[in-house]
Amino acid sequence: MSDADNEMHWLEVVEESKGKLAEDPKNTTLPFKLGSAYFHLEEFEASVQAFASGLELVRQSDKTEDKELEKKYEMWIRKCNTNLSEGKQIQIDVKPNPDAAPAAPAAPAPTPTPAAASAVRHEWFQTPESVTVTFFCKERQESDVCVEYTSNSLCVTIKLATGKEFQHTFGPLYTDVIVGECSHTVGKYKVEVKLKKSKEVQWKNLERSDDEPAAGYVTSTAPTTRPAYPSSRPQKKDWDKMVADVIKDEAEEKEEGDAALNKLFRDIYAKADENTRRAMNKSFQESGGTVLSTNWEEVGAKHVDGTPPKGMEFKKYGE
Repeated sequence: MSDADNEMHWLEVVEESKGKLAEDPKNTTLPFKLGSAYFHLEEFEASVQAFASGLELVRQSDKTEDKELEKKYEMWIRKCNTNLSEGKQIQIDVKPNPDAAPAAPAAPAPTPTPAAASAVRHEWFQTPESVTVTFFCKERQESDVCVEYTSNSLCVTIKLATGKEFQHTFGPLYTDVIVGECSHTVGKYKVEVKLKKSKEVQWKNLERSDDEPAAGYVTSTAPTTRPAYPSSRPQKKDWDKMVADVIKDEAEEKEEGDAALNKLFRDIYAKADENTRRAMNKSFQESGGTVLSTNWEEVGAKHVDGTPPKGMEFKKYGE
């Protein structure tokens, strides 16, 4: 999926989630879907507000599944905070009284702020068996790096040369990973984290959105099917098919006149045996191009004299 198609998808998720929340404002899962969409659009302030409202709802709920959802909301709020300045962060250290009426998020208390996520650039790539996430930061030691794995999340904390801490959490991951086979290395210029896939599934993103199935869409052996979107780019050409069509057209093309006669002689020569070819060569050369015979027994035993067309006289060159 291209960047434009991806952005269009998340914008649609935002509009859909807002509409459903207007109809069902007490729904505890819709704020998570809305917050995830805003996060993928890199609108982190709107994302953290959506997650905070969802956290408030689940903390007032008595349902077991909502208590499990509370941890996810807290994790994503922390993740958003790493992308926000101190004044826009939302603190979740104090758990509100579940009997109290809902209140607006309190102003954040002054606390040490982790470095913004943009302070350390990261990239990722994958093979059928694993996913590697690379964080580009120089001169870090093993003691400066802390990597925490769960089956569906990854949290990386790096102490920077400035003294600040960079922290980034990925979760839920696109599919589960095998924690015991995950590892990381600290090099001179980068920190690499290798995640072992539990299934050989092609990841579309590092993280799975709330409306995607946990197993992913596409296995590594199956072709990816993309929805069709309008595009101004030229259509891809099948050059192999074009070459095959040209060859076919040439083969089917019918020649006329001398060209057709020459083609007939070429075909006869190409399919003839050795004696027939010798006869054709000898008769053509000795007759000055006026006789073409395929009978070697006839032309092999004597010189082939030239036979000019009717009404013409045969002369040797120079006469």
